[in-house]
Amino acid sequence: MRIDGAVALMTGENRGIDAAVVDALAKNGASKIYAAARDPRTVRHTPASCRCASM
Repeated sequence: MRIDGAVALMTGENRGIDAAVVDALAKNGASKIYAAARDPRTVRHTPASCRCASM
């Protein structure tokens, strides 16, 4: 699968396999990654290149 320039939507980003998938998407060239968590305060890990916003 080609990731370069892709836009991804991840739910449950703050734990386990989803956090690893977000890292892999970022490392492999995804242009945007929308990651969601029920409680933004529980997000423990974000790649250095990510910008975070809460709604």
